[in-house]
Amino acid sequence: SKGHTTSATISLSTKSGTNDYHGTLTHKHWQQRYNGTQTTTNAGYWGRIRAAEAAGNTTLAEQIKSVSPQPTGRSNNWAGSGGGPVRVPWLFNGKDKLFFFFSYNAFKDVKTEEATAVNRTVPSDAHRRGDFSDLLKLDPVRYQIYDPRSATLVNGVVTRTPFANNQVPILNPMYKFYEALYPRANNVPGVVSVEGRNNYLAAATPFNWDYKAFTNRVDFQPTAKNRMFGKWSYSNFAPEDRNDWTYETARGLQIAGLVRKNIALTFDHVYTVNSTTIFNWSVAWNRFVEGNDSNAVQTSFPPSKVGLPSYLDTKAGPYIHLPNLDFSDNSYSEFTRGYPGFTRFSVGTARGELSKYIGTHSLRVGVDLRENWRASFGPGNSAGNFTYNNSYVRQAQNTTNAQLIGLEWAAFMLGTPSGVSISTNDSLYLINKFYSGYVQDDWKISKKLTINLGFRYELEDGFRERFNRGLAGFDANATLPISEGAQQAYSRLPASILALRPASDFVIRGGTIYLGKDGAPATVNNAQPGYMPRLGFAYQLNDKTVLRGGWGMFYDTNNVLNDGLNQSGYSRATSTVVTNDNGLTFNGTNLTSPECRANLANCTTLLANPFPVRTDGSRFDTPLGNQLGLMALTGRGITYVDRDWKRARQHRWRLGLQRQLSNSMVAEVAYLGSFTDNIAVFGTTNVTERLDYLPGKYWATGLIRNNTLANDLNSQLTNPFNLSNFAALQTSHPLIYADMRTNGFFTNANIAKSQLLRLSPHANGLTNGRRASGEQVYNHLEATLTKRLAQGYSVSATYMWTSNLNRLTRENEFDDFLVWQPSNNSAPHSLNVNFIYEMPFGKGKRWSGNKWVNALVGGWQVSGIYNKQSGRIYGTGNWFYFGNDLRAIAKDTKDQTVSDWFNWQLFPGASRDYVATNRAAYETRIRSLVPQSVITAMGNNCTVGTNTTAPCTYENVQPVNFQPNSFHSRIFPTALNWLRGHGKNQLDANILRRFNVREKKTLEFRVDLLNALNHVLWDNPNTDINSSNFGRVTTQWNTPRWIEGQLRFTF
Repeated sequence: SKGHTTSATISLSTKSGTNDYHGTLTHKHWQQRYNGTQTTTNAGYWGRIRAAEAAGNTTLAEQIKSVSPQPTGRSNNWAGSGGGPVRVPWLFNGKDKLFFFFSYNAFKDVKTEEATAVNRTVPSDAHRRGDFSDLLKLDPVRYQIYDPRSATLVNGVVTRTPFANNQVPILNPMYKFYEALYPRANNVPGVVSVEGRNNYLAAATPFNWDYKAFTNRVDFQPTAKNRMFGKWSYSNFAPEDRNDWTYETARGLQIAGLVRKNIALTFDHVYTVNSTTIFNWSVAWNRFVEGNDSNAVQTSFPPSKVGLPSYLDTKAGPYIHLPNLDFSDNSYSEFTRGYPGFTRFSVGTARGELSKYIGTHSLRVGVDLRENWRASFGPGNSAGNFTYNNSYVRQAQNTTNAQLIGLEWAAFMLGTPSGVSISTNDSLYLINKFYSGYVQDDWKISKKLTINLGFRYELEDGFRERFNRGLAGFDANATLPISEGAQQAYSRLPASILALRPASDFVIRGGTIYLGKDGAPATVNNAQPGYMPRLGFAYQLNDKTVLRGGWGMFYDTNNVLNDGLNQSGYSRATSTVVTNDNGLTFNGTNLTSPECRANLANCTTLLANPFPVRTDGSRFDTPLGNQLGLMALTGRGITYVDRDWKRARQHRWRLGLQRQLSNSMVAEVAYLGSFTDNIAVFGTTNVTERLDYLPGKYWATGLIRNNTLANDLNSQLTNPFNLSNFAALQTSHPLIYADMRTNGFFTNANIAKSQLLRLSPHANGLTNGRRASGEQVYNHLEATLTKRLAQGYSVSATYMWTSNLNRLTRENEFDDFLVWQPSNNSAPHSLNVNFIYEMPFGKGKRWSGNKWVNALVGGWQVSGIYNKQSGRIYGTGNWFYFGNDLRAIAKDTKDQTVSDWFNWQLFPGASRDYVATNRAAYETRIRSLVPQSVITAMGNNCTVGTNTTAPCTYENVQPVNFQPNSFHSRIFPTALNWLRGHGKNQLDANILRRFNVREKKTLEFRVDLLNALNHVLWDNPNTDINSSNFGRVTTQWNTPRWIEGQLRFTF
């Protein structure tokens, strides 16, 4: 009986020994130089040659040509297996009773990274020096960098003055060290964007593997009625050498170091009670260890070595790592590895099954019991994490059109981080149990009809943390220590906000609850049962036609092997509040002081002392366990698991008609489908259920950018959650008060108006992280024609049409519903053809010839698999579109190019053809897309020089004017079924030759050609409307032609 999942299951069985000794020896090998070269690698190679030739440097061009564009690489994969009876000379002969089988497999790959993981963004040479003037030529508004030292209040808004010609000084003491770690841009044509994204193709990034595995099985048959076996296996995937994109500047620094180890033990016993009754039971234990190792390079950069204070070395202790450098939205490649850890997953299983044959019934009754364990520890960001965005280098605190490229690097140069934190983490030990039982009857009613009836019951227990170290959920009705003070402070705010939300409606309720504390349960979630009836049948219509069908219910698993819990309080980060007034002043620095403004040499940044000594004499927050109670995450953002976290449930059905057309040919037509509900939606803000949403009545709609609304909602009011409103907590709740002092939510003097209009505004982000509200509907029609092996060949062809729709996306945070959209888990159309052809030469073939002919050309076989399928859907942004037909966005397949995959020109918000100093092309396009009535309706929201409220005209509009501002509801679909990427069109083939060395000994030579015709499958296009690569494809998705040889000896 299959259960514990809604997915497909794969059953594997290990070989057992026999009365004869048998075995195999295998070796596989490939050389990267014989394989196809990635298109991006080729582009970089020939781009450098053309650049050298264009510069007249033929010597350099010839030098580049003399080196292969294909990086070196190789793989060796060897295996051996053997088994037979256990014999001890003169003492024991295990023939017919005791057998062994042992196997060993290992491989070692030395190769380079896949094409989809080598595009990186690094600072250009000019930007490294602080010269960002080139960006002003693209757009003098969005790329202008402003001086954080110049911050002043203008009409209550923090406003800054620009750096002249975008020339930015270096103030960050960490800058020199990190700048040297970034490799120089190589600007591969067709990959790099004009603003500098993807300007470093790290084509030689290592991707090296080292793996070994052992399996040993012993079978014992003491009597005719008893048969048993024991098995152990061990595998070790050594630290993976991958992701090291700084191989040119600091080899080893960015290695992921993935380690995977597995050990498993199994004992199985089959007892034949009588000719109609069999009892089978087994026990098993499996441990899987996964984590990341650190190497000597990664532990050789304590904080003091990169320009930070030495007290951070002491804080890190034995968990030294390069302090994290983090940019928002991956504007630049980052250093965010932290100090890794390991997780140990363990499963104990006990199963029993009784099989009974009664007349035409074949009955099976069984139980399946499991216990899952998860133990983990990872120090995390133990040497510090420093995040940079454009918050303090844009014109004003409410500016929403500032770009990331350039500005975020400038913020790093200036030493104005948006966030500073360091981790102190605890360990985790989770347990949950699983119980199931089933009954199944295969009932042969007649020679033509067989029915399968089954029922399975499962009970999956909730998660338990061994020492209750974690959150049990969220109590929405709890009164907090800050409730009364915050409500009173809110009532004193201006009438303008009270008119929108009366003081009587500003009720502060809801906080975190901990496992086993104050009456809270000791499990994260409730136990979830599953009731699963199944029905199947097979009916023989005639001697050549069979009709088969079935329906069944399945439940997915919610277990600790897949999910953890929130340990806030036990693991606790120390965060330094950078500013309390949106950058008007900065804590721990003198950046906005007259001395710093007058002379750069007088400036100090927060990085000189990122965790200053506080009034209590401490620098870092000590984990408090569950002592903060309801207030543990207030103001920091709360994500919790619903106690009634249901298991995903699936109804699955199939109906197929199979017809034998000839002795060797069979055709089948089948329909299958499924409906799944209770799918947990989580992961991103447009999917999770945000319980502190801003109601929809406050959001903009339509196709006009609403700056007035955005500015109003982003405007600042006196913060009713400011620490000054809760002085009494110093005495009544000193731990809570001390924690609030480290939280910018409580130290900021002001707060955004939008935050006060949210539900549960005190949470600063309230999310149900596992709301089981998703659904999926899958329909599938397939037709298969199979010609079985005869006359030396076989062919099988299958066409599949699928419709796969899911409801997993929430378009707006205030929506109380999910929208249906197509899924990428299947392709609408797919054709698969596989074939085997045995050459008609050699012994037993059409042209057998003599022994010399047999030796030269006998035993050859060619086989292959051809697959053609539809492309993948790509997501879309919240774009303004003034056309009447959404299908006009898609290009006909024959017109698609990597430069223009879809009609990006139809979006006036696209900046790909916008150049501030030459508007002609952009202006012509806008006149053809946007009616004059829209330009008029845009009002005084355009920029001319320093005037940001100029009347909009065709002559002054910019791409940003046709993009939604903050708080604009979704007006463009999140996905369209007819907007798809490149379709797959690939042939995999192999050539095989068998040699009969002698009786029962064969040697097989085989060559595999994956993607034999070296067909390029392009990645999906860029859908960032602000990128100059919008609508372009810049990466190959599939692997180029791959040639692999194999030698196999069987005895």
